[in-house]
Amino acid sequence: MPLYDLLTGPIMWVTVILFAAGMVFKTISLVRLVSVCRPGTAFINPNARFPKVYKASLPGRYPVTTLISVVFHLILLLLPFFIEGHNILLDTSWGVSLPMLPGHFADNLTVIVLGCGLYFLFRRLFTKRVRAVSFFSDYLIIILVILPFLTGFIAYHRLLPYDAVLNAHIITGQLMLVAIPYTRLVHMIAFFAVRLAKPAAMTQPLDTNKGVV
Repeated sequence: MPLYDLLTGPIMWVTVILFAAGMVFKTISLVRLVSVCRPGTAFINPNARFPKVYKASLPGRYPVTTLISVVFHLILLLLPFFIEGHNILLDTSWGVSLPMLPGHFADNLTVIVLGCGLYFLFRRLFTKRVRAVSFFSDYLIIILVILPFLTGFIAYHRLLPYDAVLNAHIITGQLMLVAIPYTRLVHMIAFFAVRLAKPAAMTQPLDTNKGVV
């Protein structure tokens, strides 16, 4: 069986199953963890004035990094669903098709993702306070996220042998998908799961008389 057929057939099914099982387990674990937290464990004082709260928050302290992070995560989560090649594969394999972005627009978004990824990589490499708390896995995760977009960009423009780069694109995409529930990449989903599970735990003032769970 050709490598492409193997990647888009049996290995794709294994990838989807591992991803789905991991996400179900991780979501249930997070919901259970948050459910035992009482209101009163939050860090935000509802009586504080907005300017003071904003200045103390991550967006207030690092506005550029916050903006780049929001753009990066939005494109990272949404772009793969609306690329023409992905929709053709979905339609061929499972009979599912979504609206498709124009090729040049998707191309520009890919470049933005790559730029954001390089920003986070260089930030970990050259900012002392960030480098001091970074592990090898942090760099590996950033590279793992960048590679599917980089190989997709190269394959789309046929800058290198197409078949080899296309297979590399599929492999790196599958690796990233499997890694999401089992690494720190899960924060992309956990952020919403935690707040949907118990938003009150994120908004109530700290109860110093009864301690923190």
